[in-house]
Amino acid sequence: MVAGYRRQKKEFLSRIRPVIDEIKSTGASTVTGIAACPNRRGIAARTGKPPVVFVNG
Repeated sequence: MVAGYRRQKKEFLSRIRPVIDEIKSTGASTVTGIAACPNRRGIAARTGKPPVVFVNG
């Protein structure tokens, strides 16, 4: 079970790292700012849960 978890974690990291690097290159520097961008793009969490979308208003 642990080996499968680690494999999934590494696979997710390899997919999300380029996205995070791109986000950082646009000037986002806070954890909150960086974390919000994949959510807005519809990228699911490592656990497979759908992104959280916040609506103003």
